[in-house]
Amino acid sequence: AYNNIHHPSKLVVGADLHCFKHKIEPKWEDPVCANGGTWKMSFSKGKSDTSWLYTLLAMIGHQFDHEDEICGAVVSVRGKGEKISLWIKNAANETAQ
Repeated sequence: AYNNIHHPSKLVVGADLHCFKHKIEPKWEDPVCANGGTWKMSFSKGKSDTSWLYTLLAMIGHQFDHEDEICGAVVSVRGKGEKISLWIKNAANETAQ
């Protein structure tokens, strides 16, 4: 159940939480991510919980138009706020942008 998803607002400053597709590692050295890029959304401290949940549900539920281009998502908690990054396979693919 989605009640078990970690909320970014409960993580310590400096934490990164990753959710990537099977056999894709959350690093640019992974061959699948090597030519990729990110879409980033920034939030005030404690305000990204709902967007993180919806991002994960959209990935799991195949709701993105170009779902095969998505590698995974990362939420980063920092002192100034939180950031959700959606990692994509090919930064040059304009139709997926």
